[in-house]
Amino acid sequence: MLTSCKIPKTKTDNCLKRTKLLKILNQMGVVFVRHGKKHDIYKQPATKIETTIPRHDEIKEFTAKSIIKTLSPVE
Repeated sequence: MLTSCKIPKTKTDNCLKRTKLLKILNQMGVVFVRHGKKHDIYKQPATKIETTIPRHDEIKEFTAKSIIKTLSPVE
């Protein structure tokens, strides 16, 4: 029976598209600084904190949440 078969998780489960993450960061006021080899560097001008963002099509949700938390402006 097909109902008893387990469907393996795909590589894209719990991932966020890089373009969507960049839109979120753009709305937060984060600016692009420079390109690295496999990552790009972005900076939050309000706190002057920089972080790297992988240049993959999809970024794991855990990593995306960590990037957003790191670059959140202090209020």
